[in-house]
Formats: sequence, C-alpha cells, structure tokens
Amino acid sequence: MKIGLTGGIGCGKSTVGRLLEDAGFCRSDSDEIVRDLLRSDEGVVSEVIGHFGEGICADGGGIDRSKLAKIVFNDDSTLKWLESLLHPRVGEIWRARLATQAKQNSVVEIPLLFEKNLENAFDFVVCVFCTREQQLTRLASKGINRQMALARISNQLPLNVKTARADISIFNNGSLDFLKRQTVKLLDVLN
Repeated sequence: MKIGLTGGIGCGKSTVGRLLEDAGFCRSDSDEIVRDLLRSDEGVVSEVIGHFGEGICADGGGIDRSKLAKIVFNDDSTLKWLESLLHPRVGEIWRARLATQAKQNSVVEIPLLFEKNLENAFDFVVCVFCTREQQLTRLASKGINRQMALARISNQLPLNVKTARADISIFNNGSLDFLKRQTVKLLDVLN
C-alpha cells in the first residue's frame, strides 16, 4: 500500500509519518529530501548560489534554509524558480524509493501533494489538518514568526480544500496521545 501524506504546514504530517513508520511503513519525507539536497547536493547548492548569491550559504556548507525561506516566501517568482529546481529531484527520489519498496507498505509526506497533482501516485491520500491558530502556535514554537508563517500557509491550498480532496483526513488539534489513537484507527481502516 502506498500512502500520500499531506496537510498544512504545522499540522502534524511528520508526526503521523513517524507513527506510520513505527507501525512498519517505509517512510519518505519530502521536506527531509529538500534539506538533504540543500545541504549536500553539489549541483543543487551550486545552482542556488548562482541564483541567489554567496550570501545564501550556510556557515557549515550548503544553503542557509532560513535565509532562503525569507526570500522565496516573499517573492513568487523566486519560489517558482526554486520549486522548478527542487521538485523534480525530490519526486525522482521518492518515486525511486517507492519502486524499491513495491512489496512493502510505504508513506510519502508531500506538503504540496494536491498543488502538484500527485494524488494519482498513491493508493490513498491522507490529510492531516488543524486550526489556523494551532498552526501558528506550532510554527512559533519552531521559531517561525507570524508573518513568515502566514506567508508559508498562503502558498498552500486551503486546508478545507485538501481535506475535501483527501481519502481520509485526521484532525490534529489535540494531544500527541489523541493523534496516536487516530493513527491506529487510520491503520485499522486501511487494513
């Protein structure tokens, strides 16, 4: 079984992904793939520096993602450029993983799954959602200020659209224990 896992930023996709991994699913996280590409893929790093300049470099090498985010989430053209560079590479990686895991249950976390029309790559699409205030609270706890959080949220489809398009939705406004119980129910439904 191949699950596409999506939802809004700060809604808990990665937590559900890790819970599914704990239950035996092979897990791929698109955000982690992006982090790896921006940290260690020489071709990607070179192209990003070529486009944005040396000031985008991180101290330890690779790209400083917080500097990059401040630029791209305030300028649609730079965001589109970055997505055109990263998204094909990210897709190649998770598709290759799915191919090697064909006989195993797999979950792929893709924040922009519906925005990029990727739902047909999966047997089921699960959307994790919460209230806007909960999103903002969670993002603030990660050091993302309200203005930047709202900019990132606005670059995704509204959560009501994502939940309507998903096969199954999980509301994550409660405790971790509540989310764990919902994930167990999800597994019961899928099996």
